[in-house]
Amino acid sequence: LLDVTFAMTLFSLFFGAAIAFRRKPQLHRRLMVVAATMLLVAAAGRMTFLPTIPLFLVVWASPILLAVTRDYRKERLLHPVCLLGLAAILTRGYAPPLIVHTNAWTAVVHWAIRPFS
Repeated sequence: LLDVTFAMTLFSLFFGAAIAFRRKPQLHRRLMVVAATMLLVAAAGRMTFLPTIPLFLVVWASPILLAVTRDYRKERLLHPVCLLGLAAILTRGYAPPLIVHTNAWTAVVHWAIRPFS
């Protein structure tokens, strides 16, 4: 439940921002790349041959890493949207194990499934 919640929230935030900034092509493009990358977690998660979490995160973040490389080589800058996207991926990758076993998250899950049980 936490993975789905994180994925949909991050996608919605970046996609909503991309729609809001669609008249600024440089910003819109980067926001769309980050939003689309947030949905790649399922594809990267099916790559069972990836032995470790850090390697999984690198594969998952590869579109953003390519955008960062392109920005740095062409414009000599690291765009804040790409850095924010990388931070979101790192948070999404490492936070769930820390959150899942808390009493607060257990209460949220019980509240969410109560109508179905």
